[in-house]
Amino acid sequence: MNVLANHLFVRLLQDRFAAPARIVITVSDTHFGDFKHNMGMVPGPAWKSPDALARTGAFPEPDTTAAGRTAYSTSKLAAIYLVHEYARRLPAGIDAVAYNPGFVLGTTRAPTGSYVDRGRAARSSEESYDERREGELWEAAERFTAA
Repeated sequence: MNVLANHLFVRLLQDRFAAPARIVITVSDTHFGDFKHNMGMVPGPAWKSPDALARTGAFPEPDTTAAGRTAYSTSKLAAIYLVHEYARRLPAGIDAVAYNPGFVLGTTRAPTGSYVDRGRAARSSEESYDERREGELWEAAERFTAA
């Protein structure tokens, strides 16, 4: 799960961050799960508890391309959940933003917890604003990466 690598990296380095600082986590608009954002190429996320998602075979027919793409969009939704938790938990002046890459010139202004879509702060999917899921994922990521 590419979410855990980001989380472990942030947690290991967080004592070294000094304000002003920005953590940028790469996400994807596939987390919207609609044709407008993925042209039908990637199934939308299929959220489950973090413990279920961490297991092999979390999605039906795990050996298929569709399962891999569902895992991808779900992991990008999870990354946004963690960005929202970082925004709540990190000290003031340490910003966390979710960045959906594209061709962008220059620095993008975005408040902590933002979803940055191709150079501008925007709202992410409605599903990505679920504080219960965000907290649940935070707790699971802490357990999964505990040394």
